[in-house]
Amino acid sequence: MKVFADLEKNLVMHLPADKNARILDFGCGTGRLLGFLHQKGYTNLHGADIDTTGWEKLQQFTKSLTKIEDTISYLKTVAGAYDFVIVKDVIYYFDRSTVQEITTLLKSALAPGGSIYFEIFNGAILTGPYVQYKDLGIQLILTEQSLQHLIERSGLKLVCIKGNTIPVTGPVSLVFVIVNFWQRLWLRLLFFCERSLDDQNPKILKRKVIAVASA
Repeated sequence: MKVFADLEKNLVMHLPADKNARILDFGCGTGRLLGFLHQKGYTNLHGADIDTTGWEKLQQFTKSLTKIEDTISYLKTVAGAYDFVIVKDVIYYFDRSTVQEITTLLKSALAPGGSIYFEIFNGAILTGPYVQYKDLGIQLILTEQSLQHLIERSGLKLVCIKGNTIPVTGPVSLVFVIVNFWQRLWLRLLFFCERSLDDQNPKILKRKVIAVASA
């Protein structure tokens, strides 16, 4: 389905093989991810968020829904409870004083052999700061480097880090993919002109950064 095309391209290959794996959608919102996972046959789904708006329809995907009153307190109650945790477009809503503790507690929520899927907007691209400025809730601009540092300092092992793949679902998306390819080349040249061959120059210049980490 086109509505889930981005998840098919970017998430599916990281999901557990066991359809009964305990999966937490941390920051589940109105349940798009839970709906996708339900469609893929996963049966042990859990959702948690501070906002319960639109949760009525989530009951068809899972009965295990938690309204978070305090994030740190909540995560302390789920130690070792999950095989796979999805943190998609969430981690940058925590400020610098708490984000390390939150990520460490997310690690503690994993059962042995479990892993976490992170997805963030890419602060290294030209419109990265705009994403923060348009949403008053966003506290951090993260890049591939800062996300990797956050993961490693939390005691997680980085499995992979990459840019998102944009699905081609029609002529408009095809044109966007082509234009975006050339725009990334131009941006890479811009970094070179300003910073030369600095090893801290971003290698990922796509709109999203995806990282998978294990306990």
